[in-house]
Amino acid sequence: MHRKLLLAVAIVGAVALALAACATDRGDAAEMQSYDDGTYRGVFYDGGGMQVNIQFTLADDVIGSPRFRYLFHRDINYRAETDDAWIAGIKNQHDAILEYLDGRHVSAMYDLYDTGAMLGTEYDVDGATAASIRGNKIFSAMQDALNRGVYSPAGEVTRVLPTVQDGRYRGTFGDGGNMQVNVQFDVRDGVITGASYRYLWYSDTDYRAATDDPWVAGIKAQHDALLDYLVGNPVGAIFDLYTPGEVLGTEFDVDGATGATVRGNKIHSAFRDAINRGIYSSANGFERLLPVHADGRFRGEFGDGGYQQVGVQFTIKDGVFDGGNYRHLFYRGADYRGDTDDEWIEGIRNQYYALFDYLEGRPVSALYDLHNPGEALGTEYDVDGATSATLRANKAFSAIMDGLNRGTY
Repeated sequence: MHRKLLLAVAIVGAVALALAACATDRGDAAEMQSYDDGTYRGVFYDGGGMQVNIQFTLADDVIGSPRFRYLFHRDINYRAETDDAWIAGIKNQHDAILEYLDGRHVSAMYDLYDTGAMLGTEYDVDGATAASIRGNKIFSAMQDALNRGVYSPAGEVTRVLPTVQDGRYRGTFGDGGNMQVNVQFDVRDGVITGASYRYLWYSDTDYRAATDDPWVAGIKAQHDALLDYLVGNPVGAIFDLYTPGEVLGTEFDVDGATGATVRGNKIHSAFRDAINRGIYSSANGFERLLPVHADGRFRGEFGDGGYQQVGVQFTIKDGVFDGGNYRHLFYRGADYRGDTDDEWIEGIRNQYYALFDYLEGRPVSALYDLHNPGEALGTEYDVDGATSATLRANKAFSAIMDGLNRGTY
């Protein structure tokens, strides 16, 4: 327990491995990290959908039983049985990556930046996966898992969180190719003052919809009760979601009812994701809390309401933004990156590209200016009015923060 407390800051996902990635000896720096024992789950999204969903265990910071819960690219499921030699070859490469990681210290994930050296010359990794899934996507998914904290603990949990400023937060949990949980909550003076689900879904069932099915209604009631419990409690109460039976009491058959559906640890993961991303909208100003970040290319995303809305890619050089663009910009059936004659859509698209134009050449901390896009872009952009019902600058902020949290791509 003493060792865990001394190294508790290492599990603060938004900071820990971002700092570890700040030098050429990133793997050596990662050797110093320590994580709670248990099972971890993380995801990587790109181009509008989940591509990698990974699960692994850690015991004394050693990786065990890594496996893909989802491995998908351009309509191809790489986990499915196939007679296609090309697809089978890529699947074998990714299975070999997991075999390599199994039994190694968690810092071995940095070897994913050079998968050719990892797997050896018998695998034509760079050529075969250049148009599909790559080692850096797996790294991003593993980093996401670590950022979220342990999914299912195997022992005591270190209850440490990054600084949580006053304001509104949004986060998600995805698994098996889909968003399952999307939470929104407000924090004031370190206390959760309101919380709701923006999305609660599992196996084609929308648990937020009105229903006469007592089973579905019962699960919804349990999950509503979890949020009711959190409201009025300090933010650290999210760790209580690991034991929802103790939280809700014996009148809720939590473990049995939710065993195959949505669980407290998924909600915990969504809350951690929100906290790592920082404030979605500020309540009374904010501090510009960011660690130092390595030079390199980053990718991040923002999801809401069941799907990815914003996907970004950007570069940092010497502590400043050195270019960025959108890999995905989508809302309610409208692709804001596509060709269009719609002046409304084109106007919103121009506003979002203007955000990256503004950031280029500025310090990474300028990211917080996106909370006041009207001031950042100037009066020629009617940002608040035009985007109030569509995409907003705080979604771009969240996607960029997600990219920073995942480390260099």
